[in-house]
Amino acid sequence: MLKFDDISKNAPVTIYNKSVAVVPTDQDNIHNVGEIIPTEGDTIIPYIQQSEPLLLECKHFIESIKTGKKPLTDGIQGAKVVKILETIENSINSAGLPKEVRYD
Repeated sequence: MLKFDDISKNAPVTIYNKSVAVVPTDQDNIHNVGEIIPTEGDTIIPYIQQSEPLLLECKHFIESIKTGKKPLTDGIQGAKVVKILETIENSINSAGLPKEVRYD
């Protein structure tokens, strides 16, 4: 299990080692698959260097203007991201029905 908390400065990402084990019982049949036992292991909080994403994006944009180098992401990619987010919202509003992303 992974938890992302973009507000936390100390632990924005926490990784939990969790799983479920199925232990067979003497009554295993189609209706009884066995005893389900949740297991839990280590919790890992990886070090992630903190930065301000918007500041980095602005610096990259200015550098692209100064050098004439193509930016890592451009307006076309931005429009595609917006279209994907709109499609996700449409799916949610339709009780989670799958929707096709269309880049008209």
